[in-house]
Amino acid sequence: MFDRVPNAKVNDNYIMGSGDQIVISVYGGVSSYNESFTVSDDGNIDVYGIGKIYVKGLTYAGAKKLLRQKYSGYINLAGSSFDVNLIYSKAIKVNIVGEVITPGSYNISSINTAYNALTAAGGPNDIGSVRNIQIKRAGEVVKTLDVYEFLMNPGNTDDTYLMNNDYIVVTPVGKVVEIAGEVKRPFRYELKEGENLMELLEYSGGLKGTAYTRTVTIKRYAENENQVIDINLDSLRLQGKDYELIDGDMITIAKIPEVVENVVSITGAVRFPGTYQLSEGLRISDLVDKAKGLNYDAYLTRAYLIRKNEKMNEVYIPFDLKEVMDDPNSVFNFELTKFDVIEVFSKDRFREVFNVSIEGAVKAPGQFSYYDKMTLKDLLYYAGGLRVEAANNKIEISRIVNFNEAKDQNEPTRVVIESISIGKELELTDEAENFIIQPYDHVYIRTTPEFELQKMVTVQGEVIYPGNYTLLSKTETVADVIERAGGVTQYAYVEGATIKRNNVTNTLLFLDKAMKDPESKYNYVLRDLDVIVIPRQGDLVSLEGAIEFPFEISEADQETGQVMVPYDKGRTARFFIKKYGKNFDDDAERGKTYVVQPNGYVKRTHNFLWFIHFYPHVKVKGSTVVVPYKEKEKEEPEQTDTVAAEPFDWNVFMATISASILSFATIYVLINNSNRNN
Repeated sequence: MFDRVPNAKVNDNYIMGSGDQIVISVYGGVSSYNESFTVSDDGNIDVYGIGKIYVKGLTYAGAKKLLRQKYSGYINLAGSSFDVNLIYSKAIKVNIVGEVITPGSYNISSINTAYNALTAAGGPNDIGSVRNIQIKRAGEVVKTLDVYEFLMNPGNTDDTYLMNNDYIVVTPVGKVVEIAGEVKRPFRYELKEGENLMELLEYSGGLKGTAYTRTVTIKRYAENENQVIDINLDSLRLQGKDYELIDGDMITIAKIPEVVENVVSITGAVRFPGTYQLSEGLRISDLVDKAKGLNYDAYLTRAYLIRKNEKMNEVYIPFDLKEVMDDPNSVFNFELTKFDVIEVFSKDRFREVFNVSIEGAVKAPGQFSYYDKMTLKDLLYYAGGLRVEAANNKIEISRIVNFNEAKDQNEPTRVVIESISIGKELELTDEAENFIIQPYDHVYIRTTPEFELQKMVTVQGEVIYPGNYTLLSKTETVADVIERAGGVTQYAYVEGATIKRNNVTNTLLFLDKAMKDPESKYNYVLRDLDVIVIPRQGDLVSLEGAIEFPFEISEADQETGQVMVPYDKGRTARFFIKKYGKNFDDDAERGKTYVVQPNGYVKRTHNFLWFIHFYPHVKVKGSTVVVPYKEKEKEEPEQTDTVAAEPFDWNVFMATISASILSFATIYVLINNSNRNN
């Protein structure tokens, strides 16, 4: 709240007082005048040429009227406009007491109404009245405020302005009743003396359309007991009466029950199935007419009337629908009762559906509905026709030969196979075109033996004629296709060749061995969509893993984890690590060092005891030397029991070490011979 508010807009009921500042303007005629004044403590404004004019306590409208009278004797107002505007409002002290959250005295701007001032004290508390808020001035009640007036009439303006030292008194709440159920604003409401049920319904926004008004329930505490009272609201309205309510009453307006009793239903083969009103004397034919008649596929021989008995169980009553529709006086044209249901069947429900199927070399194999006099040609049309790989002498039809006997006389079914030929151009012969299909026939269109579309492989990289090649046979090999591609170029890195199959890259391919010995196991038989890649010769080796380097590795090398170094022929993996790297990392698993050749082949380190390692040779350019990191040891729980250490036996140790040295010498010779062969 502001003590003073500039350019305040007030209505004609605003009360002028000391501290208000106004501007008096005359314009638009022979005279022109504009001057501002502040109402003094004694309630006057001092106007030059007129003298003091007392305005304190006047309404804003009254002050404007008085000022116009005074100015008319001083200034010629003929044809001129005379305005008085409040440009600053005074500050006043208002005392807010009674049942409010924070009672006390408040300094507020005088343009605030009583409702605005009440918000400064937090509003009424739980037991404060909203229907009997009193404005006291000089000990007299000058106005009583009722919040419900604004609830019922939102367009009503609040023009209750206050004066200095006014009191706002919130009295304790009066009669409070609660209304629930089918009203628009269910809540607790305070009623004044003389207000009862009809006023309560008005305050709660009125009844909903679903309100049940024949019985309104009132729960009441009276005469030391809890009472339940039922009243007929319709009867009260017809008589123009009200019903007296007392403090604490709980009024409940029930909802109209959802269950509708005066209905019957019709379902099935009618134009508008649904629920209809049950009128007196309504019969089956009348209900069919309400549904706008039967559908063209309605089954007339038999329909059902479904009726509930005394135990609410459904009883099915059959009747002849055709007789009912032809003769309304038929004994089957039953009179309907509430909740009756008429069920009309469709002929389609009784139609027996047979299927036939076709599979094999057709464009749309599947199962199709059978119809009378269906031919093989018709079925092939449904299946989209024959594919090019269809065999011209092999259409087989699996058939139940005694279908009618099995269906009518309960005989076991017997199945035979019939074969039909077609022309070399895949056209149907007269016999095939006129071949009659029977229910449950199963047609197989066989494919021509050995018929298949071209299989393609791709050769990329260092060959004379790279590109796509069609496999000439099912046994064509890698060496065959490389020969058709003109062989490898002088720059081909044969040892690094790879083959991609089924989207699996880096499949091992020993192209050099395949080309040297076409009968070897390395000369793979190719499959459709295989891709052979023969790279250009390189002269570098990659180092990665747990290796220390004497130089700083770039961010790119750190991301890839590889460092490229020159190739030295015939050297081991340890040589490349020691020469181009500082050493093995402290966390390196030296015994697991391995070399990956460009074609994916892996050569591993051979170990003797725990400290002697025979590292693999790097025989192929483009290989990668990998040094794995040690696995982190898992923490084992501490053992509480102390086990005594066994005494060291030097005799056993010497015998063991002698045997190990002898084994080492043997293994060393074998490995050296193996490396020379590789």
